[in-house]
Amino acid sequence: MEVTPLGLEDVDAVVARIARRLRDDARRNDLVSPVLDRAVTADALRAAAPSLWVARRHDVVVGHLYGAVLGDGTDRAAWVGPDGSSFDDVDTLASLYAVAGRAWLDAGASRHVVWALDDAVRTAPWFELGFARASVRASFRLANRRARSLPAGYHWRRGGVSELDAAVTLAREIDRAQALGPSFVVDADEESLRSTLIETLDDPETIHHLVAYDERIVAQAITFPLETRRGSYDASWHLSTVAVASDHRGRGVATALVDHALADARTRGARVMETSWRTTNRDAQRFWLGYGFRPTYARLQRRVGVD
Repeated sequence: MEVTPLGLEDVDAVVARIARRLRDDARRNDLVSPVLDRAVTADALRAAAPSLWVARRHDVVVGHLYGAVLGDGTDRAAWVGPDGSSFDDVDTLASLYAVAGRAWLDAGASRHVVWALDDAVRTAPWFELGFARASVRASFRLANRRARSLPAGYHWRRGGVSELDAAVTLAREIDRAQALGPSFVVDADEESLRSTLIETLDDPETIHHLVAYDERIVAQAITFPLETRRGSYDASWHLSTVAVASDHRGRGVATALVDHALADARTRGARVMETSWRTTNRDAQRFWLGYGFRPTYARLQRRVGVD
């Protein structure tokens, strides 16, 4: 086994491997799009060549691995996308990761994150190398169906930056839930949360769905169209920050809210809705699977360099 940086003579072989992997993923899960623009992919590989590694056996390319190092300070991470790796067996992946992982560490990234098809065939090799399943991306095909109504006393409102305080308060409901076990997640401080929400809500393509009760905002959901990305179908939208105030749960508000958000996105041209959740957030997992969302990709994560 030989692991070297990508050579220009390797580009076609790696594009072919990515295309085969994506087609196989789509066969395993029909919510994964098999579409691949080979020319665009080849250009992206050439641009990433200094940081992309290929494995050869008897001069034949048998795998590749690329991770984009992002972030700054103590929160630098290497991110491997759905098209960022291919390998024929665990040993090939181990050889690639031994070299690429060292380069990521040298670049200050001790957190390594991989998006892989949520299927044992794809995730098991990473588990062998110490990665763990951290979160799930899931999809739902939008159909013309009747949305369930809100309970009596509740009504819809359209939000935006003008409702920032309410948005922050409801987003904090998610943070508080995930701070408990088994998640034990400490999320960003309120200033960072407000900054992120301002950026999201200020986007003209973002739709901020609110539910009010006696003029108090008690639930929210945010939807927006996704840019083209590997494995997602065209006209895919993202659903996020779905939260209901703790004293209004168990009344059907969340289900009606999601129905409403999905129906609205469909009228705007969406065909597929995507969402995500942490695997340790068992309440979220039960809700989304019960609603009908199906996992497509799993986010696998490992911290290295610290024992």
